[in-house]
Amino acid sequence: MLPRVTTNDSYMRVFQYKMLNNVLYLNKKLHQFGKKNSPLCSFCNVAEETPEHAFCECSYTQNLWNQLTTFLQPSIAMPPLIPQSALVGYPEETNFLKSILYNHLLLIFKLFIYRNRESGSLRFIALKRQIISIFKTEIKTESLFRQNQKYSQKWSPISPLLENEN
Repeated sequence: MLPRVTTNDSYMRVFQYKMLNNVLYLNKKLHQFGKKNSPLCSFCNVAEETPEHAFCECSYTQNLWNQLTTFLQPSIAMPPLIPQSALVGYPEETNFLKSILYNHLLLIFKLFIYRNRESGSLRFIALKRQIISIFKTEIKTESLFRQNQKYSQKWSPISPLLENEN
């Protein structure tokens, strides 16, 4: 249910569903199917590209996560990225809105990694632009449809940080 509460974006929900049900095909499985020449990671080219490796263990992924947490540090302290959280998300905390924000940022992060596998490049500036774009879209949607401030509340811990990045 976590992706359902975290975002209204159906593509992100399906992406997380595929991860949870082990049907998100990365290089290791694609190589087994004969669709890729190598089972190795698209970024580091050292280890087999599995969900655990691609979304948590790869040095490129870890570097990108560190850049993201440093960027967000003035406003929030993101929980550490461990294999369990990289696959299923962060369990609900006492602060429900923070939990939703953490999980949405994590979902954006994972989808960004997945989409950039072909290029083999993970640039923090592009990830930051993606987060800001989603933030603006949700806030604009909320104001257009006069919704119940769900998005504003979710993004509130980091909205000043994102607004200043224009």
